Amino acid sequence: MTPRIADVLGQHLPWVVAEKTDGGIAGYAYAGPFHARHAYRFTVEPTIYLARDAIGRGLGTRLYHLLLQILAELGCRQAVALIALPNPASVALHRRCGFRQTGTHNAVGWKFNTWVDVGLFQRALGDRDTGLPRKGVKRCRRAGVGRLCREPSIRTERTSFRMPPTHHALRRAAPETKRRPQLCPC
Repeated sequence: MTPRIADVLGQHLPWVVAEKTDGGIAGYAYAGPFHARHAYRFTVEPTIYLARDAIGRGLGTRLYHLLLQILAELGCRQAVALIALPNPASVALHRRCGFRQTGTHNAVGWKFNTWVDVGLFQRALGDRDTGLPRKGVKRCRRAGVGRLCREPSIRTERTSFRMPPTHHALRRAAPETKRRPQLCPC
């Protein structure tokens, strides 16, 4: 998992973690590039995972909304999620978060010793689906070796959200204070 986290953060994209009050991980969401070609640099592929005991409490919706908010602030314009089908809970989560199904690839995934279909779900980020793009996705000016971005976090009933600082691997969260989420001021 550490190489995946380093890869995402190395591309200046967010990795958001929902941490249980006992320090365990309730879930995480992150985004990677949608495609390696330059023409797709404003489109991301978001991913979300929840622990079994975190499913059905609204945690996925809150976690995904925070990720999508950060992606919009960074200047990303479209999010394209891939969902192994059938997966009614994930499809429902994506629809709650504003995604719509734009296609299905048949038998392209191999999971649990069987071929699975993969649904494509897409949504615009912010109001960035029209007009000319910026030169590139915004990068944090404070990022660099030994320099940290402010870590956004919010406290919920039993879970806190946090985004690891750019260029740093996932680590245990310190006790959170009750404050509203804030993005890095860069």
